[in-house]
Order: sequence, then C-alpha cells, then structure tokens
Amino acid sequence: MARRGRAMLWPALLWGLLTAATAQRTCGGTVSNDGTVVRLSAILSDCQSDIAVRSEAISAALRLAVSQLTQTYPSIHFHLDIQQNMGSSGALAAEAYLLHGATVFFGPACSADLEPVARMASYWDIPVFTAGGVAARFGNKNIYRTLTRLAFSLDRVRSFLEAVLGQFGWRHVALVHDPDDTLLVEAWRRHDRQLLLEIRELSPGKNHSAILKECANYARGISKKKHIKLGLMKNFVKAMDRNASGFAYLKEKCSSISEAKIKEGIFVGPQIRELQQDGNFQNSLNEVEAAAWNSFRNVCKNFLGSVKVENYRDIVNDLLLSYKALGCNMSFKIISCIHI
Repeated sequence: MARRGRAMLWPALLWGLLTAATAQRTCGGTVSNDGTVVRLSAILSDCQSDIAVRSEAISAALRLAVSQLTQTYPSIHFHLDIQQNMGSSGALAAEAYLLHGATVFFGPACSADLEPVARMASYWDIPVFTAGGVAARFGNKNIYRTLTRLAFSLDRVRSFLEAVLGQFGWRHVALVHDPDDTLLVEAWRRHDRQLLLEIRELSPGKNHSAILKECANYARGISKKKHIKLGLMKNFVKAMDRNASGFAYLKEKCSSISEAKIKEGIFVGPQIRELQQDGNFQNSLNEVEAAAWNSFRNVCKNFLGSVKVENYRDIVNDLLLSYKALGCNMSFKIISCIHI
C-alpha cells in the first residue's frame, strides 16, 4: 500500500509543478534570459494527527519531480526550497513569498499548519498543493481559492457515509472517537439534519465499556423500529388478495425481486419507501387493502420515524384494526413492540 501511495503521489506532484510553471509563464512572472523561473517553496511537517504523512517522503518526491522536469523542460528553471516547519508555517510562507518570490507552495500536510499558508496564498493568488489538509473546512473555495489537496477529504467521506446510511434508512448514528480526532468530529457536526447523531469521546479515565454499551443501545433503538416496519410490511403483503390488481401491480413494480420473496413479503427499507411514495400502487389496492396501507404509512411517518406524535397510540390502534380487517396474522411480538 505504501508503494502504491508513492506511485500515485509522483504524477500528482509532476502535474502540480507543470501547472505552476504554466501559470508562471502565462502570468508574466520573473523571467530570466534563458527562460521562465519557477520558485517552489515546500513547507513540510510530520503530520500524524490528520493523516500519516512523512516529510522525508514528500521532499524526496519533490526532488525527483524537479529533476525529471528539468530534463524534460530545459528552458524552465525550477528552484526548490524545502523548509521544515517547526510551528511557524505562516511566517515561513510570508518569507518565501516576500523575500524570495515563491510562485508555488507545497505543504504543509497538517490542517493547523496549512491554514495560514492556504489563506495567505489565496490572497497572493499563488497555488498551494498539499498531501494532507483533510479537514472539511478546506473545501470552502471562497476562502481557499488556490488550494489543491492530493489526499482524501473528511467532508467527502462523511457525505459518502451519509448516502450509505440514507440508502438503508439508518438515522440513529453513534460516533465514537479518540480525543485527538477533532477533525473527524468537526466534519460530522455538519451532518445531514435528518440524522440523529450521538457523539462520544473515548478519553483516558472514562469507562469505555459503558460508553460502547450506551452507543450499542442507541443503535439498537433504530434497529427495533426497522424490524417492526419490516414485520408490518411482511404481514400486509402476505394478507393481500393474490388475484387482485394490487398484488399484480406489486409484482410488476418489484420485478427485480423474486416471486417467492414477494409472496412472503420480504422487502427492505428503500423498497418500502419507494412503494409508499408510489400513488399508482395506492390506487391499485382494494378498499380494505388501501385502509391498511394508509394506516401503515401513517405509523411509519408519525411513530416509527424520527417524530412520535402525541396521539401515536390512536394511530397504532387504527393500524391494528385495519390489519385485523385485512386478515393479517399479527405476531404478539410485533403487537407488543408497537405499543411501547
């Protein structure tokens, strides 16, 4: 994996250098008698809190990139200045730009060190390339206009996980993190407001077992509701008239599901939500089926969802009556659960 990471970093750095050289050539920068001069300022730091990045690996890749480009483009003069950041990245960037005429910055990788460099470079209209900068805030191009991150973004990771959670209808989420995972927590505090997020820190001195148990109970809360919904859907489908238009439409609508699963009422969350939003399915049901289906939708919205209305007991009782009229064989387990 490390070898693959270095192989992926090499063309990215070459691309960055070429971009900077082209920008310098076309924007009227410092030009010598022999050609364009590109001054590269690398501000490096060993970053372990954001992402595992070693300054030795980055500096070696930069030197190799400059060597390769010097041979390929002899008319462009590349000057590489590598500085090790010791907590003053902003001062190093200002010195490189004001005193040495830096035209492109590389690094730092740590978000805290990158912050002042990226802000000043945006004001100076100078490109910045970093192997880190995974914090969600760096995605704001109104502030960090010239910043290019070669690593992943926690903001995109969060968006991906939110899409997965939404696909399966999982809304109760417990985020357990180490004390130094501040960037992870920062990214998740911008989460989709439909998620009910519980954030817990595993800091020294705390009872980790108790915290994990609480989170597990929190997660099981949504699992119980999910299983109730699946059980209600299963009972509804099994009680439908197999020769009526409603069941025929269901088979046509869910043609990707095997007929055996449809007859047994085996559906997952996304399929149930799609049916609940399908007006044609509602219209294809007979009077008794439609009453039971409306009660099921009402329970899902006002009891099994993120909101429990004050008259939820009346809604649940309507469901039980309509399911009884349909001939559903309700298990005692489901009845007892929806009366909680």
